[in-house]
Amino acid sequence: MTLVKANHAATGNTIPLEWRDRLLVPFTSSMSTFEARARRDRLDNLIFQRVAEGWDRGHPFSSAYQAPDRYLPTIIAGRSEFKRDEVENAMRGWIASGHLILDDVPGKRRGGLRVAALPFRTRPEE
Repeated sequence: MTLVKANHAATGNTIPLEWRDRLLVPFTSSMSTFEARARRDRLDNLIFQRVAEGWDRGHPFSSAYQAPDRYLPTIIAGRSEFKRDEVENAMRGWIASGHLILDDVPGKRRGGLRVAALPFRTRPEE
């Protein structure tokens, strides 16, 4: 992507992008393709694990930053190697693809994230 007009960046700057899990994201060349894929897989597995744990406890995580005590990206970033924006991008991609959904917890006033379907590559090993 080339910046044609920008308020806080030089015109003509180029930002390399890559298509990842149905999202266009900045290309990270600091890691090998294998390392980058392994990192994304670890993040995806962590997201699905945390969402399932929260739902099973009856205290699901939120996808809205207005709920800071339940906001999934902040919670994962605070306890892992991943940055909040990495988690946000991955979470939004999984919501957009229908793998994570927002649902109401039966018998509770608030809802949150629930795993609707595991993607093929995050299935637990048998």
